[in-house]
Amino acid sequence: MVFLQTKNNINKFNKMSNITSFFGGGGKKQPAKPVTCQTKDLLGSASSYFNSAKPTGLNSVTFIAPLHTSNAQSNVACQKFGNLNSQRCEKEQNIPQNSSPPLKMCKSVLSEIIRLDYKSLSQKKRKDYINKIINKIGLCESVKSSHPPLYEILIKDVIPFHPNYPEKCNGMVDLAIRNNKKNKKNLECWMKFADGREDNISLKEQCVTGRPKKIEEKLKDAARVAIEPQQISYHNAHKNQPCVKCGILTNEMEVDHNYDELPFKTLFKNFRDECKTQIPQEFDEDAGNKKCFKPIDSDFEKQWQQYHFEHAILRMLCKDCNRRQPGKKNI
Repeated sequence: MVFLQTKNNINKFNKMSNITSFFGGGGKKQPAKPVTCQTKDLLGSASSYFNSAKPTGLNSVTFIAPLHTSNAQSNVACQKFGNLNSQRCEKEQNIPQNSSPPLKMCKSVLSEIIRLDYKSLSQKKRKDYINKIINKIGLCESVKSSHPPLYEILIKDVIPFHPNYPEKCNGMVDLAIRNNKKNKKNLECWMKFADGREDNISLKEQCVTGRPKKIEEKLKDAARVAIEPQQISYHNAHKNQPCVKCGILTNEMEVDHNYDELPFKTLFKNFRDECKTQIPQEFDEDAGNKKCFKPIDSDFEKQWQQYHFEHAILRMLCKDCNRRQPGKKNI
C-alpha cells in the first residue's frame, strides 16, 4: 500500500490504526508500520506513476506494510512504487524505533510476473502473458543474465511450445529482446547460439498457437506486406482525418480495409479467383521478419498490387475502433 503524505491526507494517515494485509495473510488486520522516503528520491524515477507534476503539498511518500510481514515481503511493498535510489533512500528513511531493519528500495514490480501453466491458457491469454514478459524485460542483449526468472519461463514454458522445438533451439545459450527493424515500437525475441549465430523466434505467433503457419496464412501475410506502400501512402494523405466510426482523431490512426464494404479477406479472394498466375507456395522474410513474396513470384505480386490499387476501399480508424472490428484476430 502506498500512502501519499500530503497536507490534505496526513490527518487520514494519523487516523489509520490498522490495515488489511495484502500479502496473503488471509485478510487478517494487523497494526501498520510506515516507512517514509523523501519526495526528491521518488518523483524523479516515479513520474510515470503520478502521470503529472509533483502533487500539491506532497512532502514524502509513505509505504505501509503489516508488522507481521517479513523483510522480503516489506521489500515488495516498497518495490511497487518504482525504480528508486536505494542508497540515498535508505539514509533518509524515517523509521520508528524498535522497527525492523531499513527496507531496501529496488526495481519496480508494479507488474510482477507470476509463472502460469502456459499450456492451459487460451491463445489470447498466452499472447498477453508473452507481451507482459517481453515488456517487463525491455530492450536487453542478455535475458539470461539480466532477468534469470523470466529467462527460465521463456525457455521452459513458452519456447517449447514452438512447433519446431527442439530442433530450432539446439545450441541456444541466451535470448535477446530487440526492436523490430521495420516497426521500432515492436519488441521481438532473438536466440543466441554457442557458435555465434542468431535467429529470430516467433514468441507472439507460433509459440502462441503451437503449430506452424499454413501456406494459406503465409500467402495472406505476404499479400499484406506487398501492399504496405499503398497503405503508407494513404495514411500520409489522410493522417489528419478523424476516425470514420467514432469521429476522434488520435496519434495512432490506422488504415483499414473497409470491413463493412470490402474486407481484405474478400478482396484477396476475388483477386485469386481472377488471377491466372500460379499461386506462390514458398516465401521469404522481410526486414521485419514478416512473410513476403520471393523474386520468382514477382509477376503474382505485381498483379496483386495493381488489383489492390484499383479495387481496395480504405478508410481511417482509430486504434480502438480498428481492434473492435469482428474481422480482426483476437490473439
